[in-house]
Amino acid sequence: MELADADWASHRPAVFGAAYRILGSVTEAEDVTQEVWLRAAAPPAGRSGAPRRSPCWRSGRSRSGAPTRSRSSR
Repeated sequence: MELADADWASHRPAVFGAAYRILGSVTEAEDVTQEVWLRAAAPPAGRSGAPRRSPCWRSGRSRSGAPTRSRSSR
């Protein structure tokens, strides 16, 4: 799991940046960033093993989670 933590540390700024640009709030961007990490660290449903390691889907997760959070706060 240490490798996954190091991998996350290198991608966290990009995820936070995307969430912040979408939401415009540091607090909400931090929340989305944390949600992305929790989803990335969890094994896929129905399977066990290491988390996925593709950096591309992580930023996709922040973009897909941010509009939901934005709509729910209205």
